[in-house]
Amino acid sequence: MNEVSVSEAIEMLDGVCSVPDIGPDTEFGNLGLDSLMLIEWISMLEDRLDAEVNIKDLDIEYLSTRSISEVMDVLRGLVVRS
Repeated sequence: MNEVSVSEAIEMLDGVCSVPDIGPDTEFGNLGLDSLMLIEWISMLEDRLDAEVNIKDLDIEYLSTRSISEVMDVLRGLVVRS
């Protein structure tokens, strides 16, 4: 499994949403991602990680009030180890 830094995750977010100046402390809920955008971003992360993220255990409501850095911590915890 590869690692994805928060800055790399932000670069990927820049590709799926139009919010300017996304930073590690940006609140995830302020990005205005719809479900398709979220899945696109997670797919990008999975490609870079070379691993799967268990999205069935993803609590979107919980993520909405977290920073991008905190969201990445949550997603790292949901990586399916093979």
